[in-house]
Amino acid sequence: MEISTTKFRLLEINLISALELKLPRSLLSREDLHTYAVVWIDPKQKLRSRVDVTGFKNPKWNEKFVFVVDAETLNSLSTAELVIELYCIRRSGKDRLIGTSRVLLGSFGNCGRCYYEGTTGTFRVFYVRGSNGEPRGVLVLGVTILDGLLPYQVTSDQFMGIGSAIDYQKLFGDKVCADRKKKKGLRWLFGCLIKWKTDMQQKRDLS
Repeated sequence: MEISTTKFRLLEINLISALELKLPRSLLSREDLHTYAVVWIDPKQKLRSRVDVTGFKNPKWNEKFVFVVDAETLNSLSTAELVIELYCIRRSGKDRLIGTSRVLLGSFGNCGRCYYEGTTGTFRVFYVRGSNGEPRGVLVLGVTILDGLLPYQVTSDQFMGIGSAIDYQKLFGDKVCADRKKKKGLRWLFGCLIKWKTDMQQKRDLS
């Protein structure tokens, strides 16, 4: 069993809201506009947000996504990207793409660290752009890097790879914010990740 010496980090993205979205003309008069986001680093592992049903041009999600990264991925010279696509739900046919934000992960390199006794982070604002590059609003993100050496050795097959997307709600449950304060910080967090990866592998073996 190979032991990894990689210093894994967790990139926690809080998708807070979008502001002043320029919507397709066919949707401007609709009062029931519902929007959601699709988020990924690795296009093979995409995560989807909840659907906002009240914000219209200013949707709010306040939803978290977690990705496995390493120091190289967060290096200022890295070309790795976080991609966020915003969609509006249509009653018939495919959902309509409003716009996309592409963010170089290297810009997150100094966003703060997480220690056993607490976390720090930062907030960023990014343009949402249409297929022609035209701005279609802005996206507000909270960014936290859960940093530090793993509190115990991790085998190389316990993560699916750099850029792996973690379903935050399935992993931690709805009361994560309250419960995490009662746990042992980073040790508990990585323990949850390893349990999640083991469960995923067992499901594959049974299928």
